[in-house]
Amino acid sequence: MSKTPKWEKWMPSPLPPEAEAFTADGYIQDQDCLHAYSYRTIPACLNCCGPAAIFNLRLRAGQHPDLPEMLLEMERMHLFHVPGPTRVRVMRLCLDKYLPGWQEIKGRSRSLHAAANSEMGIFRYRETGIPHYVAYYAVGGGRFRFFNVSDQIGEDCFSMDRFGLEHCICEPVRLFFWPAHRI
Repeated sequence: MSKTPKWEKWMPSPLPPEAEAFTADGYIQDQDCLHAYSYRTIPACLNCCGPAAIFNLRLRAGQHPDLPEMLLEMERMHLFHVPGPTRVRVMRLCLDKYLPGWQEIKGRSRSLHAAANSEMGIFRYRETGIPHYVAYYAVGGGRFRFFNVSDQIGEDCFSMDRFGLEHCICEPVRLFFWPAHRI
C-alpha cells in the first residue's frame, strides 16, 4: 500500500488545465496550472512562484526562456533537493545570470516606493500568509502589469498603491527591481 504524499492536500481540485497558466502573450499568470511540471521534488503548481517570476521578467527582457529547463536549473542551484520554496539566494544567482543590473531593497514602504519608480521587478511578500514572489513591469501612466499575484485577480494591470493596499500588506517585504533609468 502506497502512502499519499503530504503535499497532495495542497493540490487544487479539480486541477486546472495547463493552458490557463499562460497569458495570450506567453507570460505565466497562474502557477496553479503548472501541475505537469516538478520543482524542488513536488508539483511545480505548489511552489514555483520564484521561477515563474524570473520566467516572466526574462520574457519581458526579450529572452525566450524554456520553463522546464528553468525549473531544473533553479532546482540545481539549491543546496538541498527537498520540497520547499525558492530560496532568496537562488533568486539572486538566477537574476545575476539572466537579468543583471537589479537592485534589492527591504521593507514594505521602501519597496513600494522603489517599485513605483522602476521599470520592472519582483516582490517577495506574503500572499494570504504564504511567502510568494510576484513579477511586474511598468506599462505607463502609473500602472503596472502584475503576474501570478493570486487566484482572485481577474485583471493584471493596476497601480502600485493598489497592489500595496490589497496584497503587499505587511512585513516582511523584499524587492528586486530595475530602476526606470537603467532599462
